[in-house]
Amino acid sequence: MADNGTSSGRVDLARQQAEIDRIRAAKSSLAPEERRVTTRAVISIVEDTKLEGRLGRFRIHSDEPAERGGDDTAPSPLQFLMAAVGF
Repeated sequence: MADNGTSSGRVDLARQQAEIDRIRAAKSSLAPEERRVTTRAVISIVEDTKLEGRLGRFRIHSDEPAERGGDDTAPSPLQFLMAAVGF
């Protein structure tokens, strides 16, 4: 493994900031109406309490625990929310 100055499992903040700066510079050269970025999430009910979310090219699944009528086959929507707060 190459040593890039960060420990394993750590976020490379300098690399992230460089990417943010690159995107900002690219966007700033555009007209204001062309600077807009759209993020879309589409959520569908698959069956009963089972949901599928499409987020760009990714798909995620959610289900409720048995005590709320689900089969507990995937994280609940509340668990996804809690994880999102952590990110």
